[in-house]
This record gives sequence, C-alpha cells and structure tokens, in this order.
Amino acid sequence: MNTITLKTSGMHCPSCSMLIEMNVSDLPGVESVKASHAEGSTVVTYDQNQVDASRIESEIRAAGYEAETVS
Repeated sequence: MNTITLKTSGMHCPSCSMLIEMNVSDLPGVESVKASHAEGSTVVTYDQNQVDASRIESEIRAAGYEAETVS
C-alpha cells in the first residue's frame, strides 16, 4: 500500500469533500480517501499495483477540482 497527499483546490464545503471521496474510492485498489475542504487536501491510501497517482489526480479533476501530488 502507498499513501499520497494531494493539494486539492476548488472545494468550498463538506459536500465537495464527500464528492471527491466517493469518486476516488470507486477506483480499483483505493483503500481509503480523506478529503478536507478546510485544509485543501486529499489523502489517499492505495495499491500501486492497481492504480497510480496520476489516475487518482485525473479522477479528482474529472469531479471538477484541481489536484497536485505533494507527497
């Protein structure tokens, strides 16, 4: 398992965080997702053999938010 933190901009409320969590958690290999609109970040734990960071970023962007891996 691998864990990344993404700077996530464009979230304005808890519903934004929930949308990101629902969308990213649907990706194969994602074990957990915690998005915080207050902190502007998303932390994802995933199996790197099933999904990669760029796919996770793409899923967040597809939901209408900006995402950039910071660690």
